Amino acid sequence: MARTHFAVGLLTILALAGAATRAHAGDPTFDARYRHDLVRKGPLVALDWSSGPGDVWRVSGLEFVRGGEMSIVFGESTVVLGVHEKNPVWAVILPDKPASITGRISASGSMVSAVWVRFHPAKFPELFPVTRVTGPGPATAMLAARRIALQKMGGSWQADGFPAVPDPGALVLDCDTKQGPRRFLAIDDTKNSVQYMAAFEKRTFPPDTALDPATATAAFDAAWARFDAVYAKFGLRPDVDWDAAKATYRPLAEASKTTWEAGTAIALCIENLRDLHAWVKADGELCAPYQRARPLNASWSGTQAVIGTLADPSRQVAVGRTKDGIGYIGTFGLTDAGAVDAFDAALEEVGDCWALVLDVRMNGGGDETMAQKMAGRFADKKRVYAQSQYRSDPAKRTALGSPNPRTLEPRGPWRWSQPVAVLQGRRTMSSAESFAAMLATCTNVTTMGESTAGASGNPEQLDAGGGILVNVPRWNDLDPSGKPIEDVGLPPKVPFVPTPTSFTSDTDGLVSSALDRLRKQAKGVRRAGKPAKQ
Repeated sequence: MARTHFAVGLLTILALAGAATRAHAGDPTFDARYRHDLVRKGPLVALDWSSGPGDVWRVSGLEFVRGGEMSIVFGESTVVLGVHEKNPVWAVILPDKPASITGRISASGSMVSAVWVRFHPAKFPELFPVTRVTGPGPATAMLAARRIALQKMGGSWQADGFPAVPDPGALVLDCDTKQGPRRFLAIDDTKNSVQYMAAFEKRTFPPDTALDPATATAAFDAAWARFDAVYAKFGLRPDVDWDAAKATYRPLAEASKTTWEAGTAIALCIENLRDLHAWVKADGELCAPYQRARPLNASWSGTQAVIGTLADPSRQVAVGRTKDGIGYIGTFGLTDAGAVDAFDAALEEVGDCWALVLDVRMNGGGDETMAQKMAGRFADKKRVYAQSQYRSDPAKRTALGSPNPRTLEPRGPWRWSQPVAVLQGRRTMSSAESFAAMLATCTNVTTMGESTAGASGNPEQLDAGGGILVNVPRWNDLDPSGKPIEDVGLPPKVPFVPTPTSFTSDTDGLVSSALDRLRKQAKGVRRAGKPAKQ
């Protein structure tokens, strides 16, 4: 790690900023749009972010100078910002002309064509002074910036793939270069240090595919029209002007020159629906989709420490037991063909246990029929666990048909009849939410944890042409009483509010809480989950 004092660099920044103040007063709308008061208390926390055409700006120049150790001076550039609660938390700088890295740093001589910037919000006015902002920038800059954001988010100051507030002195300049190698510079102003991270050099973007504007526009129109005809949740989004979204983002498709750019134009449009099931892939590469932070209320290593040794009969099922005879089955998805058989085998393995912890916290969904088969092992009779509504008229966006009940029925050679604690949380999504809903109808089940994700869609995949695949949600998912679960999820019967120490490498507070609850059952009435003579 190279170290130097930055007094000269700071003076350089102040002098240049002063010169800019004399030359240009700045764009007042830029100053009014953003705040820089976000702070972090405790560990890194995932932050939701948004970035739209209103977050694209033109600047006359920007400087990142740290004494003689490192310097990057940009001329006229476009800046795209990612924002949480009006606080910019990331930036992408797209210079009109590449800027050279100079100084003693080993990346010196590289020509920067784009840079991903992560910073503490308090540093925002210093790094991006309003005096350098000349006005709004072109919305087309979003197409490149969104790809950079998606690919580089996980490389610096993040939690679960979302930006987190860095340490106060931290600054990351993650640069793409004309020569090809990626140049990752980690700066710590509290320690007067600049570090070049050579491990990132070869982690560059895969090549994009050229696409003519007519094909790009046709793909956009096909995707917009399909949502317009079948999307069943417009009524839950009264703030969304779907026609205005088309008018805003179709020009980006018309200006697209690659498959990625065309896919991103579609992704930006459908992002307005705030639907986790609405996403786009361009030549198999995910275009930056709508996301919302859903902290995981689990620790897998902590679970193993609390339960004991766990076996993995399949990639999506784990099984174990405590020393006092409580079984544990974890499910991590509903996609593998052998997952149901593995679940049945796990249930047989813990059949002699007198209680069970069934963990769906890390289950992101998949095939709901698989969930029905698994949950059927706990059902005593046919019950309604959810309802669904589809569009009744393609020409009327809020016209929905009558709710269709979805039911759970008993399955298997025997039914688990003893107490079950089902663990759920915000990562329990889609068909896994339906799984939790099915289990909640069973008389011997108690759901524990946090509300589920609130994201269901029964989507279809639309081939929009040009190598672009679009996931189109089709139903509005309802609980048994007829209330939509989108955004709100399914609440647990027994809430568990985590603390900063609930989930560590050797502790899982929710698993421990479930075990404590199950152990309240008197020893004299404890019976094996698998009935005798089965």
